[in-house]
Amino acid sequence: MRSPRQIKRLCALSDEKLFCSTAEGINLIIENAQTYLRAAESLIQRAPGRAVEHLRLTAEEEAAKVLILLDAVRCPSSAVHDKDRSRTLGYFRDHLARGVYALYSCSRPATFKETVRFVHSACQDRYYDGPVGDEFECRNWIESRREESLYVDYVEDDGKCYWVSPSNLIEVGQHIGYSMVLDLAEALWRLGCGTADGVRIVADVWRPILVSESSSADLDWPSYAQHNFRTVECLGDAGLSKNATDADFRLVFDAWNYPLYSLDFYKMRTTARPSDDDIIEI
Repeated sequence: MRSPRQIKRLCALSDEKLFCSTAEGINLIIENAQTYLRAAESLIQRAPGRAVEHLRLTAEEEAAKVLILLDAVRCPSSAVHDKDRSRTLGYFRDHLARGVYALYSCSRPATFKETVRFVHSACQDRYYDGPVGDEFECRNWIESRREESLYVDYVEDDGKCYWVSPSNLIEVGQHIGYSMVLDLAEALWRLGCGTADGVRIVADVWRPILVSESSSADLDWPSYAQHNFRTVECLGDAGLSKNATDADFRLVFDAWNYPLYSLDFYKMRTTARPSDDDIIEI
């Protein structure tokens, strides 16, 4: 039986249908993420703890889907990049990939090379840490944080197996905090990316620009950010940003990072220890 989850079939749509469907999805995602976050904010007043953390994590993972959809739209439309677009859409239903996007939204890479290093570290199946160096082998940080905040499980770390429970995490769900991924997704939505015309503008601005390891060696942040500026300027000129604030314009200009469609998260997920040059703090 074919899976009912068919996000990759967006690749088969004409641009007109793709832009409409993407805009529809973004509106639904924003509403869902906001609903979970409001529920977390309400619950924390009465019962802070694991349920709050579950709702907060769910809201952030939902918001990350907006960035994933827009990365698929930003991917060049030529047939040679069909695989990149399809793989990116596959991240839509992957917990680790959504976590990578959420964490990446908090970073400030100066070049695409730094982005590659960051994502490589975030995707690692194992990382190394310790009180005096890197003597301990640890599970992927994004997955372990998510799973150990939500579930009782029997895990292996540094060659040892043991039970973990959210009840052991004292700080879980005690506060909501600031969510960059949700704020960025909402800013893009208010600027007009919840409309077919807005999604079309994103495609028009970004598709001619290939952002990859082979093509972006000289695309430093000031050069890259000019494309962010052009995006928000075009959205505003089209009359799509009437609900946006100055803060929304600034956030997208300053914080909408390099697209990740050229990176294969699954190949980056390896148990091999990266070299020191590849390691970046997350």
